[in-house]
Amino acid sequence: MEREAFVRRLGILTILLGCGLMPSAVVAESESAEISVWTIRATEEPSEIPKELKTLSKVLESSFKFKGYHLLNQVDGKVGEEAKRFELAEGYFAKIKHVETKDGKIKLDITVMVLKKKPGEEKPKPEKKLATTVSLTPEKHQLMGGWKIKGDDRMIIAISAK
Repeated sequence: MEREAFVRRLGILTILLGCGLMPSAVVAESESAEISVWTIRATEEPSEIPKELKTLSKVLESSFKFKGYHLLNQVDGKVGEEAKRFELAEGYFAKIKHVETKDGKIKLDITVMVLKKKPGEEKPKPEKKLATTVSLTPEKHQLMGGWKIKGDDRMIIAISAK
């Protein structure tokens, strides 16, 4: 019985090595993810979609009813089991944590917060705007948002992972 289990493990290891994969690489894949977070300003002022957002133009226009979109910033990073903070814009930030990679999908916990200073308080405090778990197809963007920023403009974030 023990010999059969050993032979089975040896066979699996041989297959992994033959594919150029090490067992540690398989484990590491499910423990972290490379992500990209785009912060987009949506406005009622008509404008052509900038070249940086051309890959998102169809999904932006079908998901939101604004007349103009502008990329405010893009941050890239690696997330693991501990939540990592990503600065967005206008006092907003996101805390993102990798949950798992399974069946070709990357699952992330995302919390978006904004720093708000209330009357009588000395320092602004974070106010939660969103807390969700998303399951992403690698290199496809998930859009979320619509949070008010300057004037009537809104903030949208697009997150992709690999």
